[in-house]
Amino acid sequence: MFVTTVQLEGHLLDSLILSKILDRILKSGASYELLDISVGRLPHDVSKAKLFIRAEDQATLDALTVFVGEHGGKIPEPRDVWLMPSPADGVLPENFYSTTNLETHVRVNGKELRVEGESMDVAVAVYLDEERAVSTAMNEAKKGDLFVVGSEGVTITPLKNGERKKNELFGFMQSEVSVEKPRYQSIEHVAAALRESRERGGKNLLVIGPAVVHSGASEVVAKLLKRKIFDVLFGGNAIAAHDIENALYGTSLGVDLKKSIPVKGGHQHHLRAINTIRAAGGIPPAIEKSVLTSGIMHAAYTSGVDVFLGGSIRDDGPLPEVCTDMIEAKKIMRGKLEGVEVAVMVATALHSIATGNLLKASVRTFCIDINTETVTKLMDRGSHQTTPIVMDCESFFRELSELV
Repeated sequence: MFVTTVQLEGHLLDSLILSKILDRILKSGASYELLDISVGRLPHDVSKAKLFIRAEDQATLDALTVFVGEHGGKIPEPRDVWLMPSPADGVLPENFYSTTNLETHVRVNGKELRVEGESMDVAVAVYLDEERAVSTAMNEAKKGDLFVVGSEGVTITPLKNGERKKNELFGFMQSEVSVEKPRYQSIEHVAAALRESRERGGKNLLVIGPAVVHSGASEVVAKLLKRKIFDVLFGGNAIAAHDIENALYGTSLGVDLKKSIPVKGGHQHHLRAINTIRAAGGIPPAIEKSVLTSGIMHAAYTSGVDVFLGGSIRDDGPLPEVCTDMIEAKKIMRGKLEGVEVAVMVATALHSIATGNLLKASVRTFCIDINTETVTKLMDRGSHQTTPIVMDCESFFRELSELV
């Protein structure tokens, strides 16, 4: 048998943390013994517990230790991490520690090192001479670099347990994702988060898809960018192409956005828009030459917003600014996320999930989509800090613009 003892501290009962941990242990085929427990008397008091876990193999025990760590569990007698060298470029050692997006420390030579640039599903490289621990993607591993293996010596700091939600409107509307939930209060929370971030000197990120243009929200989004509500903008070839199509032809996917009717030959407009920008040498040159004089892209580039466009295999053109190297795109995105405190993701499943995988758990994240599956997928893939809002993007932006 493989065993370990962990200590838990926090709102173990009212947040159901203890129940979740015990349930996961049993479902994993392991067993536990509750050695000690002290329950907080008042809502703001923390509870403490000591738990003995038995598993039939090290892999199961490691997985449980990580899960318990995500919920505030700590090993009473801390030990140093195990380090193993990478056997080849782009290859991690066997049983490497796979990270979460929570604040993480590793114990090396008796010293706790904060893991730099935490994000989910990467490894932890340790540089002994520099006393540094760095989140490192698999493809970035270099032969001979030391990586953390197993979970021993790894400490995860969970997000602080906030107060219970106050002034809940209806007791029967308790699901995380629901089209029936009141939205105005949720949008007020988005606006407040954006304002608070800017007051602290943090950065705000906007991630959008082409439905923002299709729905007629381009003008209000452009105004938000001009007001510098957002500092960073992520999207793909499609959002830029259709935004520019709208700016040049007044259509999106060939549909006149003012009359809501297809235009003769309109199916070619997005291609002609891309071609026009390529002929100008790119989006910034097109703006300088007064070829592009309005729209989201025009507002972003002229207002100093840090824009990144990531490509896909479906892209027409693409536009010159679109990064088509996905490994390079991930590096660039991770760099641009430094200092981001609030992320607002609207009407784009793929870019929302891609960005969510790179965000720290401490980043306040809001996902807005008319499709409940989009927000559910984002949360199911590890972005548990996400606040879902199910509504159409045009209404969201119009209401948001009145609150920020």
